Amino acid sequence: MKRKISAILFDLGGVLTRPQDPECVRELMDWLGLDGEVERFKAAYFAHRDEYDRGTLGVEEYWRAVAADIGAAPAAAGLPRAIERDLDAWMQYRPGMLEVLTALRPRIRRLGLLSNINFEGARRLRSSFPRLELFDQLTLSCELGLMKPEPGIFASCLRSLGAEPSESLFVDDSVANVEGARAAGLYSFRFIDEEQFTAELATFYELLA
Repeated sequence: MKRKISAILFDLGGVLTRPQDPECVRELMDWLGLDGEVERFKAAYFAHRDEYDRGTLGVEEYWRAVAADIGAAPAAAGLPRAIERDLDAWMQYRPGMLEVLTALRPRIRRLGLLSNINFEGARRLRSSFPRLELFDQLTLSCELGLMKPEPGIFASCLRSLGAEPSESLFVDDSVANVEGARAAGLYSFRFIDEEQFTAELATFYELLA
């Protein structure tokens, strides 16, 4: 028997947008003086990312912390460019998923966006996402001080949507976030690509408009 759902919540990065762009990463590494040391960059980059996306660490503080972890002293004049390229790295939208969203809108009662994202990313999202009007609710970590997979962020999103956990589906490319959604009472599965998402939805779920 198919699971009846009246709301679908989507992650942003890695689902509605492509994974972090390697060309942007290379430019950030050049600014930090790293020559091909991708793992060293990623360790420093993600060490402080939760604080940045939670909204408790400002963008300049974030990049100072990343540089300090690496032992780098990047040119301050390059910071605005680094901030923009960091946003570019995560904001390359998937045309196929935009088509999926457009097709889903008349078939489902509620659509929500639930993302771990910083204030700079939130501004870029609101100014550049091609079909933002398709969503009934944006739940963004930096604006709540909550992060996936914490149960509070799922509860907040559902309250704002007026949706019940037992009739809601959450889709994310992170296993930890999928597990967090399930623990909060939602249906959830891991996103791989558009074809897999469409097949999973059609096979296991009945949409309530």
